[in-house]
Amino acid sequence: MLTILEKANYLALKFKPIYEYKHYGNTDYPPCIEHALELMSKGENLPHTARLMLATYMLSIGNDVDYIVALFRSAPDFNEKITRYQIEHLAGLTGGQTRYKVPSCSKLNSEDLCFRTLDCGEILNPLKFRRRKT
Repeated sequence: MLTILEKANYLALKFKPIYEYKHYGNTDYPPCIEHALELMSKGENLPHTARLMLATYMLSIGNDVDYIVALFRSAPDFNEKITRYQIEHLAGLTGGQTRYKVPSCSKLNSEDLCFRTLDCGEILNPLKFRRRKT
């Protein structure tokens, strides 16, 4: 049973405008990830929540820490030591050894990081986009 807040978030996401989105290159990525990758490729600074989303998504689909660190190299404030530590922390390799999960579509929507397209359908998490496509 969904709470009122969960139902409201679900409905807000369901009726959010659908974007026409130019694909970054890998159509297996959900639009929110493609958008973050596109901004990174232009050397733009991603907000903390977008970095968290991108790193946890890339970890969840099986990319290693070195690959993800390389993705962040074009960030204007890139520091390899800090970036590596944070990604290892998200992966559960350091700190409390808790592996962080990819934020839900509802959470991404509340942070203005959702770029829903028709391909998203009714997914509740960006990881479902990839599973839906395969």
